[in-house]
Amino acid sequence: MFGPVLFCSDPYRAILEGVNVLELAGVETLDGAPAHHISFEQPDLNWDLWASAEGNPLVVRLEFDRGPGGMAGDGRIRV
Repeated sequence: MFGPVLFCSDPYRAILEGVNVLELAGVETLDGAPAHHISFEQPDLNWDLWASAEGNPLVVRLEFDRGPGGMAGDGRIRV
């Protein structure tokens, strides 16, 4: 999903294409370090991104949710 998007000429626009709702959900602790939690809603996919709140803003977690019936299992993928 993100590979081709990150290497296109306008990754910001490509990532946000189709996003209906973007919410800054706050700062959470992941593996003992603070991380910004950002939630995205699209028509067929909801996803959450956590980026480190200290130092370089690196992505430390991604979760995708296609909802019930969207994929095998409970519909959530954690990366």
